[in-house]
Amino acid sequence: MAHTRSKSSSVEKASHVQEAETNSLCAVKEIMKAQETAMKAFFETFVENTNKRIDRLTNEVREVVQSLEYSQAELRDLKQEVKDIAKITASQHREVESNIANNDARISAAIERIDELEQKTDDLQNRSRRNNLCFDGVKEDVNEQWPVSERKIRDILTLQN
Repeated sequence: MAHTRSKSSSVEKASHVQEAETNSLCAVKEIMKAQETAMKAFFETFVENTNKRIDRLTNEVREVVQSLEYSQAELRDLKQEVKDIAKITASQHREVESNIANNDARISAAIERIDELEQKTDDLQNRSRRNNLCFDGVKEDVNEQWPVSERKIRDILTLQN
């Protein structure tokens, strides 16, 4: 009977081992399932967060591109304005140079006319002095008028005759 007991005991042991292994396998399966669920949740969260970041970065890139396009359009407009201003300035510069040349010619003509008039004035003054007599030694009063001066000279001339 000892032998039977040992057989039954070994069968019992084997059944316990098998039961323990089954329990262990079930526990491992549950743990694996729990880990799988946790890993799925982790990866879903990770992917969701990554997608949100990508969306946010995509929006930021889109905004930067729009801003860049706006800046480039502004730059094109400013370049065109500068070109237009340069054309206007060049035209005005030519006009100013033309006006300066015209004014130089007019100034030269005016200077020549002034010189001519000065010569005529000198000539007229010299001719008018030829008809004047100068008398030295006759005292003049302060603010003396021409009629008084004339009377003094006439008196001197009549006294000498």
